[in-house]
Amino acid sequence: MVKHPASFDDGRARFDAVLAARLVGKRVVVSIRYEDFRGNLKREEQLSGTVISAHPTRGISVALEGDRLGETLSLPPTTEFFQVAAKGAYPIGSSGEVVVDPDFISQGWRFLARDA
Repeated sequence: MVKHPASFDDGRARFDAVLAARLVGKRVVVSIRYEDFRGNLKREEQLSGTVISAHPTRGISVALEGDRLGETLSLPPTTEFFQVAAKGAYPIGSSGEVVVDPDFISQGWRFLARDA
């Protein structure tokens, strides 16, 4: 684990530098929940892509694939939601896209919906 500067001692999730280094260049399937102010689900999204950077203050960047090719997903600087993916096929939302044998999956992301 990386020891964060004092500014990180505010309850934010930790950043595992070893895992972060392993993420770069790997394919990942990311699941995101968008919620209103009360925590009610507004929508869910599944995305796939390749991790292009993982930094303890700038966050994690994913170059998206499929319907979102050419876009970059920016995630907060935490590795807690990443785990090695089991072999298999992972459907990506309602697009019909299926990702086969990604390196990692990332679940647990919760963001405030813009229309909340």
